[in-house]
Amino acid sequence: MAATRTIVAVAIGNSQKNTVIRDSSPATLKGLRPYIKGLISWLANEPDPPVPDSVLGRYQIGDANDYVIDYRECTEDDLKHNYDFKPKNGLPSSYVILCMSTTVAREAVNFSTAIPIVAIVSDPFKENFPENVCGVSARRPDHAKDCYNIFKAKIAPTKIYLLHKDGYGPSEISRKWIGKRDCLSIKNNDVLKDKIGTIPPGSGLLILPADRFFGAADDIIQWAEVDNNISTFWTVTDWVKAGGAFGGYGFSQETCGQYMAERVAQIWTSNGNIPDPPFVRVHDKWVDGPKYRPAAKPLKVKRKKGKAKKAKRA
Repeated sequence: MAATRTIVAVAIGNSQKNTVIRDSSPATLKGLRPYIKGLISWLANEPDPPVPDSVLGRYQIGDANDYVIDYRECTEDDLKHNYDFKPKNGLPSSYVILCMSTTVAREAVNFSTAIPIVAIVSDPFKENFPENVCGVSARRPDHAKDCYNIFKAKIAPTKIYLLHKDGYGPSEISRKWIGKRDCLSIKNNDVLKDKIGTIPPGSGLLILPADRFFGAADDIIQWAEVDNNISTFWTVTDWVKAGGAFGGYGFSQETCGQYMAERVAQIWTSNGNIPDPPFVRVHDKWVDGPKYRPAAKPLKVKRKKGKAKKAKRA
C-alpha cells in the first residue's frame, strides 16, 4: 500500500517552512501551524470535537498509509502572483487544498473552482465562495471584546494597544467590537518589528486575528515579550501553551484543525463531494481559556494554628 492522497496545506508566513509531512512526531510538527496537529490526530482517531453526522473513514498519515501533507507558508505577495497550489512532484496527484486563512482561501478559489478546498474562515458567507469550497468558522472576531476585557482585568492599569491588520476583515471587525483604543494599524509594507518597537516597554499588546500575525507569532513574541517587556494577548491559546505569549482566549488552532479534518474526511469518504452544509462553526463549549503563561509558584505563608484574639474595645 502507498499513499494515494495529498493535502496541500497553505498558510501566510515564513516561506522557509515548506516541507512534506509524513508523520505526526513532535519533531516533524515543531514550528508548524497547530492546525496540522489537530488535523492529523482527528483523521486518525476522530476524537471529540467534532462528532460527525455520518460514519466516516479514518485516515493515517505516511507514505505507506493514506495521505501525506504538502505543507507551505508564503507571503501574501507570493500568493497574488499566480500561486501554484498543485502538489510537489512525486506526491499523489489526488489532492485537497487546505487553507489556513481567509486570504489563502480567496487565492485558492482563483486557482481552481473544481478542486476541493477546505478553509478556516471567520465569516464564510460574506465571501461568496464557489461550490468547491467548504470549511470551518472559528468566529474569532466574536471573541475580540472578551479578549480585551480579560486582558485588561489581568494587567490593569497597564495601557493596552491593539495590533491590527489594516483592511483585513476579521481584524477590522474585531477592532469595531472593541471600540476606540490605541491601535497599531499594520499595512502590507510595514515592518512589524519596527511598529512593535514604538510601544512603550511595560505595555500590553492585544493581537487581533490576522493571518500575517499568526504567521509571525514566534517573532512577535520575541520582539514584544523578550526584547521590549510587552505582554502579548492572542485570540488563540496555542502560543500560550507553548510558553511564549502572556495570555490568550478563544478557539485554539489545534481544535480548529480537528474541525477541518472532519471536512476533509467528509470529502474523502464521499469520493470528492463537498459536504452539506459546506461550513460548520466551532461550538462555544470548546472555547479555550483564558490561558496565561505559567508563572512561578507563590510562596506559601505558614500561619499559626489557633483562634485569632478579638481586639479589645476602647
